[in-house]
Amino acid sequence: MKKNSAQNKVVVISGGSSGIGFATADTLLSRGATVCLIARDEIKLKNAVEILRQKHQEASVYFYACDVSNHDQLKITVEKIIEDNNQIDWVINNAGIGETGRFESQPILVMQNVMNINYWGSVYLTLLTMPYLKKSNGAAIAFVSSIAGYVGLFGYTHYVPSKFAVTGLAECLRMEFKDYGIPVTIVYPPDTDTPMHEREKQNTLPECTALSANAKVVSADSVANKLIDGIEKGKYEVYCNGESKTIRILRGLMPKVFFSSVDGIVSKSRKKQLAAVGKS
Repeated sequence: MKKNSAQNKVVVISGGSSGIGFATADTLLSRGATVCLIARDEIKLKNAVEILRQKHQEASVYFYACDVSNHDQLKITVEKIIEDNNQIDWVINNAGIGETGRFESQPILVMQNVMNINYWGSVYLTLLTMPYLKKSNGAAIAFVSSIAGYVGLFGYTHYVPSKFAVTGLAECLRMEFKDYGIPVTIVYPPDTDTPMHEREKQNTLPECTALSANAKVVSADSVANKLIDGIEKGKYEVYCNGESKTIRILRGLMPKVFFSSVDGIVSKSRKKQLAAVGKS
């Protein structure tokens, strides 16, 4: 049963111009919430908001061009959100970036940027909105992690640590925020049909392709609905399909089996690469 309906809530979503963030905004508007979208690219943000306003003509949608990894800029943005709406009820930390590549080939600046947006962006937005969440009757805070938030995989040495950090942050805040009556929700999407996933497929490693070859790609709308349902029901962890939960359980209870499986996939991929080179 719903404990905390989205209806009439003022919801802040980072990374709201596309993908899971956009789908979450769309779903929230259909459930009667006011949505405040934050994203870096103002043009994409305006286009996204125009689509949402056309679809939900009676709904309230606000947008703010801001880099969540810039604390000072984000502080001004949160103040503007309060100026526009007088309150913040839910915060959904969704902003995230990622690429694939071997650890030794990753520029330090790229790795730092991923951590700054994926992790520190979540820290900053959470800290800056806390005073308003404490005043809300029906506050909630959520984090969009990933399967990569509990499983380390070949080629994701910049992305996985950032998502592990988000998972750790959410788990700590789950306990701390009980003091304020603010439930914490974290969702672990698998491969999701988003622009980031499409870019990743175009610039990935053969081993990464092999690891995800049999994984089911879910829709952004599906993730959004499961996330919002989880928030409304006061759930802490939200899994988007049975496969994601199975991986979590297998990694925790039978790590040798899990590692043997993924190592086998990587080894098979390497052999295919060598065979292809030999034929060329």
